Amino acid sequence: MTDDVWLPIDISRWREIPSISDRVAREEDVASGRAVFFLENPEEINAHPLDVNVPRCAILTDEQSRKQIPVLIIQVEQADGKVYVGYRTLDGRQWNLFGFRDRIARRA
Repeated sequence: MTDDVWLPIDISRWREIPSISDRVAREEDVASGRAVFFLENPEEINAHPLDVNVPRCAILTDEQSRKQIPVLIIQVEQADGKVYVGYRTLDGRQWNLFGFRDRIARRA
């Protein structure tokens, strides 16, 4: 993976950020910046993408500090009864949440 896929986000062009929603992510999607994570053996854990329009602006509330952080969701998948959300912060860092969809308030 090259670091240039995780550059800071120009908020005026957030809709152009690569994302994935039509299938579960693969390793090459992470390498190209379309996804934050990929699930090993997706067939075995019944993984599937959720019907969410991405990219999507959202606000993440940090559990410890209660600070609200603007993020851009680029993938949402479900497997083994959990929801997996891949997002990027505006400074370009990428993160994921496992089963914590309720910690993200959707915007746009």
